[in-house]
Amino acid sequence: EGLIIFASPAAKSLLGYSVQEITGQLVSDLHIDPDEEANFLRRLKDEDGQISSYDVALRHRDGHEVRVSGSGHYWFDENGEIAGIEGIARDISESREVAEKLRKSEARLVEAQRIARLGYWDRDLITDELWWSTEVYDILGLEPGDQPGSFEPYLTSIDPDNLDDQDWAK
Repeated sequence: EGLIIFASPAAKSLLGYSVQEITGQLVSDLHIDPDEEANFLRRLKDEDGQISSYDVALRHRDGHEVRVSGSGHYWFDENGEIAGIEGIARDISESREVAEKLRKSEARLVEAQRIARLGYWDRDLITDELWWSTEVYDILGLEPGDQPGSFEPYLTSIDPDNLDDQDWAK
């Protein structure tokens, strides 16, 4: 029926409820999006009764949103019938905020490079892999993916006169 019948003491730090307060509540009352419980149950059924990762927004006792990543599986009674769902949830609110800030920062960097016509590339000295920013492709008049995958083929594309006395290139 969607009732919480057990919670660990960690519920207090995650959602602000003591074990006694959260026991007996409906799981659906914790969801920010009322469709999330149905989505979770549908996915649980589609994945043969076990979900290893499911991200959802839950409502903290004080009303603010808590983003959690959870896992869950069917819990069976002594007759092998589905009796409930067991799950674990961990707070990912901070990591999601950090990821969003990083995404915005990266977008600003790409835009600044586009405006300044400044590209950059990176070479992994162990694997000899090259990585080029989008602006390097534009500066060189190439399509993304046209770059050589490693440094040596890149060097063969450069006029040899421009490589004289370039010990760094070896």
